[in-house]
Amino acid sequence: MLFFFSSCVAKANQEPYIKHIVTKGETIYQIAVKYQVTPFDIFRINPDAKNGIQENTVLLIPKNTSKITKEETKNIIHEVKAKETLYSIAKEYEVSIDQIKEWNEELLKDGLKKGQEIIVGKEKLPINESYVEVQKTKTATESFSHKVQPKETLYGIATKYDMSIEEIIAQNPDTKDGLKEGTI
Repeated sequence: MLFFFSSCVAKANQEPYIKHIVTKGETIYQIAVKYQVTPFDIFRINPDAKNGIQENTVLLIPKNTSKITKEETKNIIHEVKAKETLYSIAKEYEVSIDQIKEWNEELLKDGLKKGQEIIVGKEKLPINESYVEVQKTKTATESFSHKVQPKETLYGIATKYDMSIEEIIAQNPDTKDGLKEGTI
């Protein structure tokens, strides 16, 4: 019985996907960040998601298999203010004076000057090479109709449906010249 139980647990851990149920307003990008995968990984397994996702849709999410292969070093910059010294700057950023001198060898040849930008620290950031940044995501939109009431304005309708005036005009080009009572 112990053998059967341990083989079931081992099989469950080998499952390559996680099932995710989409909540209202959630995007592929948000889901990808949550599970530390790329949007491309989600689209590869769920090709229909490229056309947009809707609430309660079940998506298969690959278990995070991407490895961080590189690190990027980012300089922390400080702009020198009047009456600041290397000692006060070093103390503020909790680094040594020698480190600041090493990082800014060329800049500090003539001493510290007001307005000068110097490196006061180094930050290592991991780079995930398999990550692809998505510029735009397509979302499913819901259509509905509205009958214009007397004295109603585009602003009032936009506010009522939590939309922008531009969105209403984009879907109803004839409204840019004004609203007429009874128009759908």
